[in-house]
Amino acid sequence: MSIDGNSHLFDDDLTEQTLKQYAGCIQSDPVLKALVSGWGAKGKRVETLLDLIMCYYSGIKIICIPHMSSTPSLVLSQYGALVREAQEAVEVVIRMKRHAEILLNSEDLDVYFEHAFHHFSHNPLKPFKFLEAVFHRNPIQPAFKTHVSMTAKALMLNGQDVSGTIPKLATLVASSILLDVRHKGYPQTCGFARVCH
Repeated sequence: MSIDGNSHLFDDDLTEQTLKQYAGCIQSDPVLKALVSGWGAKGKRVETLLDLIMCYYSGIKIICIPHMSSTPSLVLSQYGALVREAQEAVEVVIRMKRHAEILLNSEDLDVYFEHAFHHFSHNPLKPFKFLEAVFHRNPIQPAFKTHVSMTAKALMLNGQDVSGTIPKLATLVASSILLDVRHKGYPQTCGFARVCH
């Protein structure tokens, strides 16, 4: 990408301008066309480059780093801007994960990095599924099936539903699984009510 003058390095609309400039590449690049087609098969409408990016990320911001032959203060300023953006993004992610009670400590994160490394060393083109790694590390106990059956029976005997089906049983079971996985997989304080909602 060419930059006409140093003023563009600080232009707040640089990201938007660049995405518009390269918007058509999703129709001309075969790799991007395949990605768009894949998302289309999943029911996701992708019309622009930004649409495609947002399928993978929560946002994007472009910061230009000038050539080292430029004014040293300009280079330093842009690197500073890049570092600030990275730090702010990390803080946002930490707050979101802490709020959702899925913030991992370094020890737990290391386990999932190991799973991911093993996965991609054997299946480099297959997406890594985090939940599969969670269940692999913390499988559902065999007694869980019995507990679900006993709960369903108790609810029916108490007249929860006369038709033979139990409202919200699927939600209760799914919440119990998530609570169990989160309790084992994440070193967080989890409230049952929050998981159910």
